[in-house]
Amino acid sequence: MEYALTLVMLALGWVGIAKDEWIKTQRKRRIVGWVIALLLLGVAGIECKITRDRIHAEKYGSETGRLESARKVREGEKPTLGLCESFLAFSGPAGEPLFRVGVDQSIADALIVRIEDGALRFSVVIRDAKGLIVAAIADNAWFVPHNPSAVLDRNFDDEALEVLDAKGRPILQVLLDGNIARFAGKSHTGTGAPRGFDPLLTACGADAKGGTLFRYPSEQYPGVRRVSIARPEPT
Repeated sequence: MEYALTLVMLALGWVGIAKDEWIKTQRKRRIVGWVIALLLLGVAGIECKITRDRIHAEKYGSETGRLESARKVREGEKPTLGLCESFLAFSGPAGEPLFRVGVDQSIADALIVRIEDGALRFSVVIRDAKGLIVAAIADNAWFVPHNPSAVLDRNFDDEALEVLDAKGRPILQVLLDGNIARFAGKSHTGTGAPRGFDPLLTACGADAKGGTLFRYPSEQYPGVRRVSIARPEPT
């Protein structure tokens, strides 16, 4: 398609150069010139759309991505983990785990919330019952390998990521909002012992109905949220 559009643009360019030779009247040359200009604009618009769609498809078809809150961390704010309607501000040494997901796990499986260069950084690992990694986030960079036996789908935008298990149930929901990392998930240790952070973000609050954070399938609704989650009011 892009090759054909390039040929069309070249042909239109050639016509624009040659029109003075085979069109005798000034009025007709002007009309042809405007038509060529409009056609070139149309072709350029189509090429921009094709490029945008390709970039979009590559982004939402990827196993990797990165989360980044649009709201910057303000001076004095501490890295905070939001579990449903409970919010835990971390005052320990920077980079130390807020939670250790299983005593048999290494630092790589720890749940870490920290602030670096004025931005929130979040890390966690989600494992299945066999102890295999199905999703991982390291300083906001996430990885969800294609594994239909463990992951049915995942969807995301710039600030949030959600992963569904093979039965379509959310096993990871993360939403970054300034200094707050809101998180819910169901994981296991390397030996298969269950570790859960419930309830889901979508099940918190008096009017919450649960379910997924995003709409699915992600191929049809890339980056489209099903529900919105408001930032908690300061207390």
